[in-house]
Amino acid sequence: FQAEDGIRDQPRSRGLGDVYKRQFPDVIGSSNPNALLLYGHIYCSIIYRDLLSICIRSTHFFASIWERVIMTILFGVFIVTLFLGFPIAFSLGLSSLAYLLFTDIPLVIIPQKLYAGMDVFVLLCIPGFILAGNLMNRGGITERIISFSKAIVGHIRGGLGLANIGASMIFAGISGTAVADSASIGSVMIPAMKNEGYDTEFSCAITASSSTIGPIIPPSLPMIIAGTLTGLSVAKLFIAGAIPGLLLATGLMTVSYMISKKKGHPKGKKSTLSQICLLYTSPSPRDRG
Repeated sequence: FQAEDGIRDQPRSRGLGDVYKRQFPDVIGSSNPNALLLYGHIYCSIIYRDLLSICIRSTHFFASIWERVIMTILFGVFIVTLFLGFPIAFSLGLSSLAYLLFTDIPLVIIPQKLYAGMDVFVLLCIPGFILAGNLMNRGGITERIISFSKAIVGHIRGGLGLANIGASMIFAGISGTAVADSASIGSVMIPAMKNEGYDTEFSCAITASSSTIGPIIPPSLPMIIAGTLTGLSVAKLFIAGAIPGLLLATGLMTVSYMISKKKGHPKGKKSTLSQICLLYTSPSPRDRG
């Protein structure tokens, strides 16, 4: 520091060299070789520190640019494959493969992750539910469910529409999916509703809307997959889906009845209690005849 007229000036430099000048005033400026060596070591340390700082900042800069390039490749491959008409599953797979090829992640992780995703004991119930639904459908249980639903609500205005919803609600406890519900119930109910005078739009709409009960009322395949991925209790998910499924079926029946009453859809004959019990307990359609 230099003092002039009693006023202390600010330091001209705050570098590492000035610090050493203040700490070793006798060494700096002397002709001692050791002092010159120490002073050279000081400035080499300063230069090394500055160069190291520049390299680190450059490394971070180029790393951030490379990460942006990789993310651009990931989303670019996904969007291009979608525009080319690839299925979404293949688009996701190809974009993920492109990401792995441009990173240091080993490709052996792909079969490991595939096996880890399938190595879940709970997922074994999915083919079991599908097999049970197909067996029951082949055995004629779909027709029995529809006949049982018609016997209960068929005498009400728009009874076939209500029976469609009721059959979907019962079949939801077998299949667990909306696609199986609409395919099984719709293949029987839509032609029957058209023959009874229902318009095609109403028949298809009520079949499609009632099939959404399938994934809600247990057993539900989407609930099984969600519980497996998130760690939630599948049993609790099943219990939680029962009441919302019944409420959804009730709401659909209410709307269907109002539309059928407005359009004047036909109603069937009222079944007796003994006929309903016979439809419920008979093992085959021939035994009901």
